[in-house]
Amino acid sequence: MKVYTDLSGSNTDQTWSAQAQQTTILNTANQQYPRNITLSTQGVRVNRLGVAVGFSIDALIAAAVALEPTLTWPPKITTQPASGTTHIAGPASFNVVVNSEIAVTYQWQSNNGGGWGNLSNAGVYSNVDTATMHISNSIGLNGYQFRCVITNASGVTTSSAATLTVDPDVVSGPADLTVTAPAVATFTIVSSGTPSLTYQWQVSTDGGSTWSSATGGVYTGDTTTTLTITNSTGLNGNKYRCTVIGLGTIHSNAATLTVL
Repeated sequence: MKVYTDLSGSNTDQTWSAQAQQTTILNTANQQYPRNITLSTQGVRVNRLGVAVGFSIDALIAAAVALEPTLTWPPKITTQPASGTTHIAGPASFNVVVNSEIAVTYQWQSNNGGGWGNLSNAGVYSNVDTATMHISNSIGLNGYQFRCVITNASGVTTSSAATLTVDPDVVSGPADLTVTAPAVATFTIVSSGTPSLTYQWQVSTDGGSTWSSATGGVYTGDTTTTLTITNSTGLNGNKYRCTVIGLGTIHSNAATLTVL
């Protein structure tokens, strides 16, 4: 154990850990040594500032050495959770590595922009009370952040946040559209994922029961994020969606074309 003394009362010792805690020790007369013992992962620091009259630095050091076997610190994170990318509907996991002299507990949390909340072992989540939390299905979790709160008898340490990216992800669109024949109609989606995302627009003429590629004829841009219908005559009631392919495959919602 290292014991540092600070006779001036200065707190500028660069060898001292910023993450510290304090304890109060008593002499044989049950008198307190106020604000004199500071504990950190680097050792025990004895600060004379505030020492009661008649208490020597040597006595404080001796008391600190006697306490040393019982001194513990809040959990120290040695490896933070890392952000990751998974394919749509695919699994994901987040891990934290902790150093602690005593037993710890884990609680994973998530945040989708509304603040942090504890996760439970339910639905797609499992092992939320261990060092490695698992997600069985990533649908709907694009952009979610995850972190772990680690606790031991000496304190609480919260990890940094890691972000889950689900590839591909349809951010928005397409929207229902109403036009007057033979007007041009345009459907657009916004998606995110790797640069190699590919697209294929599809059309359904039976209310969404069956789908086929919207290719050729009045259709242009069918392999891009924007499908253009150059002539809407005879297409009233058709539904359109886009299939996006990246690490996985996802269909956008279906939008209805109304032709007046």
